[in-house]
Amino acid sequence: MYLAGVIPGPTKPSTEQINHFLAILVDELLQFWNPGVSYSRTAKVPYGRLVRAALIPLVCDLPAARQMAGLGAHNHSQVLCSCCHIKPEDIENTDRSAFGLRSTKAHRAAASAWLNAQSSLDREQMFRSNGIRYSELLRLPYWNPVAYVVVDSMHDLYLGILQRHIRDFWAISSPRPSGEMMEFGLDQLLHGTERDLRECGKGVLYHLCSDRGIRRAGTVSILLKNLGRWRQKEGLPKPRPAGSTPLAFPESSSRTMRRTRARVVSKEELDTAELLLSTTASCNSFAKKTNVDVLIAMCASRKLDTGGKKRGAEHTNVSETVGQTATARGSIPDLIVDAPQADDAQMAGAGVEEDGRQLAHALFWKDSDGDEQPLPGTAALGRETMREYVNDRQRIELPRWVNPAPVAFGTSKHGKLSADQWRTVAIIHLPITLIRTWGTESGRRLDMLKNFLHVVDAIETLGLLEIDEERIAHAHAQLVKYLEGVKELYKGAKLQPTHHLALHLELFLRFFGPVHSWRSFAFERINFLLQSINSNSKFGELEMTMMMTSCRSANLRPLLNAPVVRLAMPIFVHELERLSTEERRGMRLDEVKRLVPDLLPRQEQKKAKEVRLDAATLSGLAYRLNHEAPAPALAAEGNSARPRLTNLSPKAQVVPKLDVRGVFYKPWKTALGDSNVIFHHPYTSSQSAGRIEQIFLYRRRSSDGTTLEETFLAVKQLMELDEADAVHDPYRRFGRVGGRLCSAEYRPEVLILRPEDVTCHFAKTTMEDMNLCRSSPGEGMKKLQQTYIHVRPLDRVSKSYICVWTRMYNAALYISY
Repeated sequence: MYLAGVIPGPTKPSTEQINHFLAILVDELLQFWNPGVSYSRTAKVPYGRLVRAALIPLVCDLPAARQMAGLGAHNHSQVLCSCCHIKPEDIENTDRSAFGLRSTKAHRAAASAWLNAQSSLDREQMFRSNGIRYSELLRLPYWNPVAYVVVDSMHDLYLGILQRHIRDFWAISSPRPSGEMMEFGLDQLLHGTERDLRECGKGVLYHLCSDRGIRRAGTVSILLKNLGRWRQKEGLPKPRPAGSTPLAFPESSSRTMRRTRARVVSKEELDTAELLLSTTASCNSFAKKTNVDVLIAMCASRKLDTGGKKRGAEHTNVSETVGQTATARGSIPDLIVDAPQADDAQMAGAGVEEDGRQLAHALFWKDSDGDEQPLPGTAALGRETMREYVNDRQRIELPRWVNPAPVAFGTSKHGKLSADQWRTVAIIHLPITLIRTWGTESGRRLDMLKNFLHVVDAIETLGLLEIDEERIAHAHAQLVKYLEGVKELYKGAKLQPTHHLALHLELFLRFFGPVHSWRSFAFERINFLLQSINSNSKFGELEMTMMMTSCRSANLRPLLNAPVVRLAMPIFVHELERLSTEERRGMRLDEVKRLVPDLLPRQEQKKAKEVRLDAATLSGLAYRLNHEAPAPALAAEGNSARPRLTNLSPKAQVVPKLDVRGVFYKPWKTALGDSNVIFHHPYTSSQSAGRIEQIFLYRRRSSDGTTLEETFLAVKQLMELDEADAVHDPYRRFGRVGGRLCSAEYRPEVLILRPEDVTCHFAKTTMEDMNLCRSSPGEGMKKLQQTYIHVRPLDRVSKSYICVWTRMYNAALYISY
């Protein structure tokens, strides 16, 4: 992969202006396609080679993909989906077969008509009617605007569906209008026309639906449509009783609605704003540096009006009351972030304590009656659940390649989460906490948990590094279950284009194989690296600086990887790698390293320390080697019970860490997270969980006299629950996304593994307060109070070393759309 060019700033090209830059790229691609480009000589082919190239998938976020392909925005009524003809009013239909796929021929015809239009007005009318404009990519004879504009799974699944579920679906709340306004809306519902109802506004329509158990997601038109069905069923509207008059529209509702809810403002934010206020003379300067929530908190602390907009708050003469700190209750959140908590002392580190305290208190605010209410963003989770999330996060052990979830992901303190962090929160942390807290309940909470785990299962399956038809079908079925569940559980939740587009991912998986090869993690990383380049920030020079720096970096990296350079300049290479800004965690690097062609594990190349293996390890090694041999031939040194067997030497060399496809495995005394592994051993009948005690290099003589040098891992296996206890494990009910509980004890024997026996790491969570109930004859249900270990495998392939690629379908299968 290389950087082809940088589009000049300061802003992105608008609509069809992108074609001027695409034309340069397309000119070269046409030459590479036919007749191709002949190179007289290459590094490996001294007599030259003919090279042909084609542009197939277009990988970018949704707005960029639409612009590059010549399609309207995702909210355009005619091109809500780039794959099919679904209309906005049908967005909740999960039966993808109900909407025909778009035709490449029809798309090209519409784009050609737009290009040949006589005037800009004609083009605008055409675009309004079909959402299609011309793209330079259509000059490529093979390019398919339907099948090649892929749905990027990074933006669609992690930043789209998962984020929306946690932030929106679990926090659906619409401020209820005044009693006068609701009374007026009810009158129009019973006796008015559809036009009268429309004048009530979305807030009233939303709560009219909510009060009657009607689905309340979507625009005003959709709400009216839902209410219309209900009115038809109930025989409404009916004439007003004789002598009664229609209610008048409340005058107070025509004013700007008072802001009744805001996010919690931390003490640090408030102190910073107060300092800024006392040192700034200009209202405009103060307003630009202060957000509206802080302004409202400052007004409320001075008992000033908190209604209106930001401009109104900034011009209020708050400077006259700088010394007043009384906090008004009712219209804003009560600032309770500093109230003490008994659980804080259990949290390790001052930073964790502060974050945990903020989570525990920032999730609720006090209304005008002094009652605590959940803040927007945490309505479903609540204070107790989020406190349990914080506790579980402190107890979990993760390998270093996993990008850890932030402690304060539910507050504004942390800020924006990356796609990788949303994955860690939703795929690893929340299932562990929610199954423990919601999994034993019944009713709505359990239904919400099952619904959430449907989408977790679907997204995990779609993100596997290997895929087949069975898994594609499973992921699609889970997505459909999830969306149908959302419509039933969250009647105020509006399905978005991202939800519909996810239903088309099965199409692209069949075209291009596993998603890691056509999603935008790598490209977003390049964007970040480009933004990190030192420059003078002058447009016109900035673009060339980025291009030249990128080329120099691309040329330098292979030079530094050359063995002769690494041998000649080892200290320089080591320091350069240490100071590199490259992120070494997360899915992107994990999947890149897992797919390198080298299948052999590598241990760290340092001077090895020689050790003597203990009796348990040596006995385990003898068992393993004898199990692999046709007949037992080896015994641990000093084993007098079997004198005819050759004794194994206890001498070995310590291996600090083992690198298998970029995934590092270490002993538990060195790195707890990197030592927890899922493995298979001849001694065990199935996949087991355990920790690495030791990694060592062992030399021995084979039966034919040659010297063998092999790497082994000594592990101890976690004790599994017996069958009677396992049936009461709430996690096992949810399959692989739930994981399982094990006893918090390790078996005494040491098992010896080869690197290929290790399947993956697992997330290990110690649960000291987990109670399982077990039925005993004559005693009924009995609580088992003991410490458990939760095991959540982190495998993304069936085997660690072999990635089976799905065979791509014949090109004719999808070019004909």
